Amino acid sequence: MLFLSVVFPTSDVIDGVCYGYMMWKNQTARLFYFIWNVVSFYLVIIFIFVFCYWRIVLVIRRQARVMASHAAEGSRRRQKSERRRRSRREGEREEGRRRKTKKKKRREEKKNKNKNNMKKNNNKNKKKKIKKDKKNKK
Repeated sequence: MLFLSVVFPTSDVIDGVCYGYMMWKNQTARLFYFIWNVVSFYLVIIFIFVFCYWRIVLVIRRQARVMASHAAEGSRRRQKSERRRRSRREGEREEGRRRKTKKKKRREEKKNKNKNNMKKNNNKNKKKKIKKDKKNKK
């Protein structure tokens, strides 16, 4: 409604061209309307945003403080259980390392056995060849 009350008195048609918000009775009214427009459409809106977000931040801080006080009570329990978990994990890791080293040792032993068996077989084959060669020479 405010706009309609300002539009008609300040508008005029001159030579077929419409001049809206141009024909003010005095400069003071024009300046007052401009200031009112800026304040109501820009500054008030910015103030509402700042105020509302400020309140939201205050609520979040309050909730964080409350949650921190609850967490402080439970943190001792949590730390103890975390220590237990860590010690279990470390024990499991150590056990895993032992298993791995045992597996490596077994693999190495198998390799060594295979090598020894191959050497023995090679030696036997060589001996057989030598015997055959001797028989063939005779």
